[in-house]
Amino acid sequence: MSEESLAQIKGSDPRKAALAKLLWKKTTVSQSWIARRLEMSSAVNVCRVIRKSNWQSLNRRLDKAFAKFIEQEIAHLTPSSEGMAS
Repeated sequence: MSEESLAQIKGSDPRKAALAKLLWKKTTVSQSWIARRLEMSSAVNVCRVIRKSNWQSLNRRLDKAFAKFIEQEIAHLTPSSEGMAS
C-alpha cells in the first residue's frame, strides 16, 4: 500500500484499520494525525475503527503478507508470560 493509494482505499479497510491500531498502540501520534496520514476522514473515524476492530478479525481479512507483519507486531505488543512469577 503506497501513500498515493491511501486516498483510494476506504477508511474502514482492514489494512488501514490495522495500521491505525498499530500506530495508536505503539506511538504517541494523535488520532487526528493518523486520520490525516492514512486518509481516514477524521479523528472520530479513527477512534471508531480502532475501537471496533480486534486483531483476530483484522487478521482474517488481510492478505497473508500483511497479516504476517501484523502478527509479528502484535507479538511485540503482548506481554510475555516468560519470567513472570506464578
